[in-house]
Amino acid sequence: MIILIIFFGLLLYSLSGNRNVHIVFWIALTLMFDPGGFLNYTLGGVFFGHLKYKDAFFLLMTICFLLATDIHLEELNSDKYFFKFVKYFIFLEIYYVAIYGWLTPYLNGINSDNNFSLFILKERTTVYGFFIVIYVYLFAKRGLLYHYKIIVFTGILCLGLFIVGYLSGRSFVPTTFDDRYSGEELQRVGMFSYGLFQVLLSMALIIYFFSSKYKISIPLKKSIFIGGALMFITYMLTLTRRTLIETAALPFIILLVRARITNTAIKYGKIIAVFILGIILLGIVAPRYINWVGRMYKDIGSLATTGKDTRGETEYRLSRTGNMLYVTENIKKRPFLGTGFLWMLYSDTNERILAGDTYAAAWWAAREVPVYNELFSRGIFGLVLYIPVYIFILRTLIVLFKLLKKRSNEFIVRFPVFYIMGLVVIIEFILSFTLRAYDLFGNFSVPGDMVYCGLLFSICFSFKKFSYEEEKNPDTGATYR
Repeated sequence: MIILIIFFGLLLYSLSGNRNVHIVFWIALTLMFDPGGFLNYTLGGVFFGHLKYKDAFFLLMTICFLLATDIHLEELNSDKYFFKFVKYFIFLEIYYVAIYGWLTPYLNGINSDNNFSLFILKERTTVYGFFIVIYVYLFAKRGLLYHYKIIVFTGILCLGLFIVGYLSGRSFVPTTFDDRYSGEELQRVGMFSYGLFQVLLSMALIIYFFSSKYKISIPLKKSIFIGGALMFITYMLTLTRRTLIETAALPFIILLVRARITNTAIKYGKIIAVFILGIILLGIVAPRYINWVGRMYKDIGSLATTGKDTRGETEYRLSRTGNMLYVTENIKKRPFLGTGFLWMLYSDTNERILAGDTYAAAWWAAREVPVYNELFSRGIFGLVLYIPVYIFILRTLIVLFKLLKKRSNEFIVRFPVFYIMGLVVIIEFILSFTLRAYDLFGNFSVPGDMVYCGLLFSICFSFKKFSYEEEKNPDTGATYR
């Protein structure tokens, strides 16, 4: 009921003017990703009938797209490269539905009467992702200040409540508790959902490293630093290896990008200052986690050098042992198209695994390693067909990087929000192609990935357009709120 009230309240607000349409669009986009996990874990996640909160806020985004008087679909024609990207994605969506969702399961004999309808139900967000990349692209061209502010406000609210809940022993945000290792005291504490505000730490470091060279006014600068600090502490409390690796590497990546864009040397003193501040903050909020985090970094180092952690245990996802053996067996049996879509409930999967069903064991294990899941479920064809998507992204990243490098001093002063968000997108994709490479090919048109694709193409086009207009007429230029 509350989700229904939020939906109609925002809908009514969007009807009160075109400016409010833009505000509601970015709010709806944020709520679709459930910042803090309140919508799903506190409010039950139900919008109406079988529709969930994701359906509600995707519908609201679509309504905003139709209501906005300054948003026109014909604009896609002016950005030839993005238009090619969209057309290729149409082909991928058709392939995904027709081959992965229907034909392949049918050929493999696992297409029961309700399997295709279940595919539509379970995988509908991939269709949402296709539209989201277009919506974000078009709305971002009109400005990113609303999106920027909403990220900061939702992040500080959710992270602040999470940390206060941790310190007080009461959960104000849906929280998960788990042992890092069975039989040991290391406890993992985490939020169920970061929404879109997980980039707060990147934003804080970008502003810290980049703005020191320029005397500029950055909206919500102090708030972003607070949000970045809270995000850092939250990451540490999770004791998640991948997260700890990313957090340690993030300052180096951002400083390297800064050095390349601004043609300056890497200032390692700033990195040392960041790490010292991080240790102090963690020592104040959660002192016992200093040792626990140190233990996790030792495990990471040991796994990287010896293949075993400090307890002498291997990581089966890396060593391809355990149920991962069944995954590779199934990939060999169906190498080209994979198994196709099949869905099992956790209880059904567990029951089948206990009964000795190796296919159920493979299906479950594959989901933990995205690239294996891609080969397992969609085969070599499904993997290869996604490669052009990454080529589109990489080429656009290079163009955006060159634009920022060419006119860095001017862009950061005149368009600080666009500049910061452009760097955030660059950092996100650098992480995707390096430390998160295990996740490549694992997701198809996932809304979260499509948000950053939309931002990437939109910011790149906006800066290209500005540069062209400036060269054509130096006295005028595009303005971005």
